[in-house]
Amino acid sequence: MARRTAAQIAADEQLALENTQTSLDNAFNETDAETTAVTSVASRNIFQNFAQAISEIGRIVKSGNNPHFKSKFVELSAILDAVQPALAHNNLFLVQRLDVVDSRSYLITQIIDTEGASLPVSYYPIIAKDDTDPQKFGAGLTYARRYSLMAYLGIAGEDDDGNLAATPKPKPKTINELFDERLKRDGITSVSQWQDEVENRFGDRNLTRATLSEDQKRQWLDGKQTAAAF
Repeated sequence: MARRTAAQIAADEQLALENTQTSLDNAFNETDAETTAVTSVASRNIFQNFAQAISEIGRIVKSGNNPHFKSKFVELSAILDAVQPALAHNNLFLVQRLDVVDSRSYLITQIIDTEGASLPVSYYPIIAKDDTDPQKFGAGLTYARRYSLMAYLGIAGEDDDGNLAATPKPKPKTINELFDERLKRDGITSVSQWQDEVENRFGDRNLTRATLSEDQKRQWLDGKQTAAAF
């Protein structure tokens, strides 16, 4: 057997190294492809599971009372009671934690699944009247948790305790206001039209708007006639 020269040995070693590197590259490429495929499937699954969880969230009752605005709002506990079972049923769980960015506190809301995939993160600023007061900061944190979670999940709930401008409810119209509107709709604008109408309805041509009782006005609004008209 002929002896191999140093150059041949070096060439064989270089070839072996190149073959090994090629095998490693192929293995890594296959692993990357598998990882990409798994990641794609996991991402698709979490969106499907999230959509299903949203459809399973039940009705959320406004059980909180705001005495300042005399209104009701959705409490955090009521939201969690409705949301967490739906998320857990679809292998999802909720994470809400604090973070500080540029010396300002933020609430981070995130949905993660049991496979490690996650939905986009939501940042919500903590607004408190006094950050150094634990009680006031806690109130701001609770408000942020409730409000950001409802927005993240697209829950249609009324949350009006944020010390924003309250819109007063319109006052109900009086019987006289409703009666005047009815007269305008019926086109009764002259004295003769009025006399003909009250005589037809109540059998008394001398009735005026001032002498017409509330019961008679209600009968008019209801389209009823008294026995005197027949």
